[in-house]
Amino acid sequence: MAKRKIAVFSTGWASEILAEYLEGLRQAFKGHDIDMFLFLNYSTIDEIEDIKRVELDIFRLPELKYYDGAVIFGNAIDYPSEVEKLVARCKKANIPVVCHGVDIDGTYKVLSDNYIGMKELTEHLIQKHNVKKINFISGAAENMDAQIRLRAVSDAMEANGLSFSECDDVFYTNWEVNRSYNHAASLSQNNKLPDAILCANDELAMGACLALRDNNVKVPEDVIVTGFDNILRARIFYPSIASVDQFFTKHGYESGRILIDVLDGVKRDMVSNIACGFVPGESCGCFEDGNSTELRKVAGTDSFSDNVYRMIAGRHYNSISRAILSCSSYGEIRNRLAEVMNADHSIEGDNIHILIDPEKLRSQVSHTTKVIRQGKSIKLDVIFSMKDGKVLDDKDFDIKQLIPGYQDSDPEHMYVFVPLHTQNKIVGYIVFCDCFKQIHTRDLHVYYNNFNQAFEKFIQNEYLQYMNDRLVEVAQIDSLTHVKNRSAYDNKESQLMKKLLGGTLQKFGLIMFDINNLKQINDKFGHNAGDEYILNSCKLICRIFKHSPIYRMGGDEFLVILENSDYDQKDELLKQFRKELEDIKAEWDDLAPVNRISIASGIAVFTPETDSSVEDVYRRADTLMYINKKEMKSDQSHK
Repeated sequence: MAKRKIAVFSTGWASEILAEYLEGLRQAFKGHDIDMFLFLNYSTIDEIEDIKRVELDIFRLPELKYYDGAVIFGNAIDYPSEVEKLVARCKKANIPVVCHGVDIDGTYKVLSDNYIGMKELTEHLIQKHNVKKINFISGAAENMDAQIRLRAVSDAMEANGLSFSECDDVFYTNWEVNRSYNHAASLSQNNKLPDAILCANDELAMGACLALRDNNVKVPEDVIVTGFDNILRARIFYPSIASVDQFFTKHGYESGRILIDVLDGVKRDMVSNIACGFVPGESCGCFEDGNSTELRKVAGTDSFSDNVYRMIAGRHYNSISRAILSCSSYGEIRNRLAEVMNADHSIEGDNIHILIDPEKLRSQVSHTTKVIRQGKSIKLDVIFSMKDGKVLDDKDFDIKQLIPGYQDSDPEHMYVFVPLHTQNKIVGYIVFCDCFKQIHTRDLHVYYNNFNQAFEKFIQNEYLQYMNDRLVEVAQIDSLTHVKNRSAYDNKESQLMKKLLGGTLQKFGLIMFDINNLKQINDKFGHNAGDEYILNSCKLICRIFKHSPIYRMGGDEFLVILENSDYDQKDELLKQFRKELEDIKAEWDDLAPVNRISIASGIAVFTPETDSSVEDVYRRADTLMYINKKEMKSDQSHK
């Protein structure tokens, strides 16, 4: 049986609870020949729309029909419409899906009993600590968990005969810690402190504690502060945060077991509820039972280790940035990254893959708009790929696998996909492997954010070069005929001379053209007619010599540089050109003056024995053109 593949979707800011949940999934899947494919982004509600859109676009990457099941970590995704879209795609692919923390019809659900845990916490404050006035710092107004926690606080206050108003006593932060800090500071500075500040998660609680400390307010002596989630940082924080533990590892394990059972044909209930547990802490005035003292001792040692890691990681990020920014073209990045990663890949580990959609990259440079879509005949460039410590030369791979070198026979892994993008375009993705700790510490986000910034600067440089080239190109285009102008020819002549001097150019030719009768048309019919006559003459030259660069050298003079196939067919082409002029001459009296095209021409080819420069060939072609012009003038029908 082929290895099973489970797609997992989440944002990454709730890193600690996500890491616990993923650990539970890993425990459930261990030994069942299952790989997790985590599609992760770090979008926030307050993010600017372009960045939010490109971050969330990583959810569109997998073609779900190639997966056996899916998990949506709804606790971390503050976009209900995104969750609904993911569920709809899972249903269309006919795969089972487990939604965590989100109640959507037709899905298996693993839910926390947020209500009982939060109500227990609130009643503890009222009954044991004599709290009568509460201010609730919530997350996002539309978030289901935040709504349930708010309802639990409100119900507990009402049951105990205490006043609580959502209008006056609730502040929404969209889960932004700085907003919690500012709100707690405002309460302090305006003498509006309640008996207790209850927060919708632990990070908001720690932010509030810092604000109170900075305003000389003591916790819990002056005001109690509580949180929710019981994350490690809240337990080692001082004071340790009174909180509610959701037991996310248990949630992850249950989610994994549901998928395994369903895939094995075992019937499961559509809803699994897991009870939360109130955990007293120093921030409510209790002696907590979370072993904070021991945890703080370990954290003190770990902080040194973490600082060393981040110092080393910072140097590595700089090496990657310098490598990318030293490249003058996209094609150089692959080699430069290989040099850096071969020298040291201790930060990435032995498995990392960086893939670019060149079409999206080109559209970013030229400012057209497209986004990555799996299964749409896209062609990805593998700009760097390492598996088990070995660099892969895997430029073509099965797109449905998303990972170069992926094989069902590989050991079980968790592959993490993060978007590679600029501020408004997704251009690729990075794949990490088994980075559970880096998700927990958010070092994964720091890594890919640094990579994104370096790559965005590279793209900006590419765009500036593109715009500069476009300006140069525009400056070298004749405004009337839109062929190249004299300035463009001067540049081309310099390039040809370099090739001549370097011995890499052995054959080329020049054809000089001069339009007859232009002065007569200008004098008799006006300059607008003269311009139309020039255009018609230019069109004839372009039609015959369509594979060669054509230049307008002056008012009525044009030049063609013959190379490659046009050089080999030069005699036939010139013969065809003069035949067209003869055909026009035969219909002369029936044509409008602007269509009575008459053009003198002269051709010369480079001869190594006699020519030392492009100018030598130019002078011969010019001389032959004037000879032809005299011959044509001698024909009275062309006067």
